[in-house]
Amino acid sequence: MGRLCFGTYAKLLQKTLAADDNKHVVSLLLGLIIDNEDVRNQHGEPFDVSDKHASRLLNHKDNLRKKIKDASGTPKIINAARDYFDDVVIPEIMPDLVADLIADLRELIMSDVGIPKRKQTDFLALGDGDSLAEFLAKVFLYAIKKPNKLCADKKGMETSDELLPLSPARPRALPESDIYLLLEANSVCPSCGKPLVNDKNNHSLPGYAITPIIPLRPTDDERTELGDLINNTYDPETNNNKIALCLECANRYKLHTTKEECRQLLDTKDSLRRNFDASVMLDKMYLEEQIEAVLRQIPFASAEQLSDTLEYNALRIKEKISSNVPLIIKTQGFVVQYYTFIKSVFSQMEREGILNFEDVANDVQRSYRKLSSIGLKQEEIFTQLVEWFKKKGKARSSLACEIIVAFFVQNCEVFHALTQ
Repeated sequence: MGRLCFGTYAKLLQKTLAADDNKHVVSLLLGLIIDNEDVRNQHGEPFDVSDKHASRLLNHKDNLRKKIKDASGTPKIINAARDYFDDVVIPEIMPDLVADLIADLRELIMSDVGIPKRKQTDFLALGDGDSLAEFLAKVFLYAIKKPNKLCADKKGMETSDELLPLSPARPRALPESDIYLLLEANSVCPSCGKPLVNDKNNHSLPGYAITPIIPLRPTDDERTELGDLINNTYDPETNNNKIALCLECANRYKLHTTKEECRQLLDTKDSLRRNFDASVMLDKMYLEEQIEAVLRQIPFASAEQLSDTLEYNALRIKEKISSNVPLIIKTQGFVVQYYTFIKSVFSQMEREGILNFEDVANDVQRSYRKLSSIGLKQEEIFTQLVEWFKKKGKARSSLACEIIVAFFVQNCEVFHALTQ
């Protein structure tokens, strides 16, 4: 089990169903498509799952029909998926096996080297979330688009039709207990910036050590050195006291831990944890889909369109950003040049009935308040909102997202509480 596709997904679900025959589980999953789209077989008849076809799909002998794959990417199916899993699929899962299903799917996602790291991160974050339906639906809609059929290559090895390697032969998956800490650090050493996991020949090679920040069993010398940083009532075995470092940084830290180094690493850990929690939280926050059209226009604004700049005396930036001079300078520069242009784009789209600016502003304000409530610094809030716009708005340009966040700083949806 090392490749996420329809067959592997269906088999994991099948283990949790009371009615677990092949035809039932395939019909249950494909019902999302068949019940919402007009999908027909090669004879023009309504598509129906036979026992033979179900068996061949679960044994990776057939690919899903192209019409089903294509239908799975339509807005109608994407919008219906969560409710379908909530109302139809989840009621058939035996309650005491829900945790097993989540764990099995997470392991499959982690072991599939063909899934981009960012996509893995998104899926695993959903797996830790409160909505089982959203997790199952999004992973399914991804799995259904992957090749399902296995064939033999010239050496007799099983590969997919796209010649992607099958992963069960890999030495081992990364320990699931490490995954949260790797995601928290974005798989980059927070001390030196080296990758914590390297890919070689489709294998993930760990280049990290999960390092206790406060020593688990401090020596007398360490107690003397670290002093009040060691709290006898604190459990050093929890993830709050662990951080993923590259091997070189981990060895150097363990060799001799000074009080200053320990305090710095505790601060780094606190920042990583807060920002990871913020990223997971923002994944669940809604942003109007039409914002994508606004973001697309920003990089292509002409000098003439940007000629109507905002006067410095109209800026509110310094009233909202406290003491972070680089952030003030960057935000002011974007606002002066782009505020009027972005305002005109929103106004035009409102006149055309494409979006409602107040709805977008409310989305941004809700997300800002969530981030502010968990204690993020202003620069961290700005960065998290940029990544949120980039993901939700399907934007290629981080710069365009920085510009629009600056717009909402000026417009009072971001950092507005600081003026009170």
